[in-house]
This record gives sequence, structure tokens and C-alpha cells, in this order.
Amino acid sequence: MKPVTIPTGSFIFQDITTRGFWLSSWVKDHTDKKAEMLAEIIKMFKDKKLELWTEKVKLEDYKQAIKKTSQQNSKKIIFDLN
Repeated sequence: MKPVTIPTGSFIFQDITTRGFWLSSWVKDHTDKKAEMLAEIIKMFKDKKLELWTEKVKLEDYKQAIKKTSQQNSKKIIFDLN
């Protein structure tokens, strides 16, 4: 529940805008479009237009993974059990 921070230069020089939304509220009001939305998101991943901020870490390296989570802008850690 931390505030989102975006560098002001991104707004000024890249002409970006931001807008928030409440996903669970949208899904409740658009149950008929949920499958379409998920298909579109999957396509964005396949087309490399969207990426997850994740990092696979071997379970035996858990101490290093814990340290990484305390860093600012750290990726979500996924333990590789193979």
C-alpha cells in the first residue's frame, strides 16, 4: 500500500499519463468480458509488449533472494524448485 512514484521527467519529456483502476470492481461489472481481457493480456506477454517483474531463484539461494526483496524496485522472487 505504498504510494506509486514516477519520475516527473517521464511525464514532461515522454508525455505519459497515468490512471488507476480497481480490478476487482471492473471484473464484477464486466464478467462477460473477463475471458477477452485475459486473452488480450496473454497476447501482450507473447508479443513482448508486457513483462512480469519476476526473477527465478534456486531454493538453495533463498538468503540472497530475501536480501533482494529489501531493495528498492526489486522484482518478485519465484523459487525454482527444479
